[in-house]
Amino acid sequence: RLVVDEDEDVRYRAACVLADAGEDAAPAMLQLKKALKDPDIDVRSKSAEALGLIGGAAARSVAEELEDEDVEIRRTACWTLGVIGAPALPYLRKGLTHSCHDVRCYSACALGQIGRKAAPAASDLRDALGDADEELHQHVEEALLRIGDAALPHLRDGFSHDNSLVRLRSINVFAESNKSSRPRHRETIEAATMNEDARLVHHADWCLGDVPRARRRHSVRGMS
Repeated sequence: RLVVDEDEDVRYRAACVLADAGEDAAPAMLQLKKALKDPDIDVRSKSAEALGLIGGAAARSVAEELEDEDVEIRRTACWTLGVIGAPALPYLRKGLTHSCHDVRCYSACALGQIGRKAAPAASDLRDALGDADEELHQHVEEALLRIGDAALPHLRDGFSHDNSLVRLRSINVFAESNKSSRPRHRETIEAATMNEDARLVHHADWCLGDVPRARRRHSVRGMS
């Protein structure tokens, strides 16, 4: 009845029952996946929730919808993978380099939704800082901040990354994640002031709060 009933209220109630069933709704996984394309947004959302509560068994099936032509289906699929959590990490990590801009952004959002349990994806998120797209950058930064301390070693490694955007953004996110405890990691940022990348040094000065020195270095580079 979830898929075939013409009454959207009936389809929605069916999705609610399956969501309440949690993992026991696994036999209805195919019907729930089809319901992700339901014309009614409430049915789609509740079906996505039900799939998320089924857990890892649904991850692969849901990930297939990342290739759907409809952007809303792709968005719903990423959100569902975020609800599934850790078992969905392989698909979301891959999504960060997807050819579709929206899948990259939604994958980063879903990893942020998972939070600390998305720590295995920290290096992938750091590398995604090298994407020139500003919207993706914002979602990636938020995801790294939500992962927390587990992301810091990967951000620190980002200071010497081949991609200049990764280097600059890594130190910014590193400093942002440590605002409440910056003295604990001050030495790491101070070490970055000795880097060969002048722009990275400039950002490190700003992160340390040494604004005059950052301005002096910027002026010197402008005169050279």
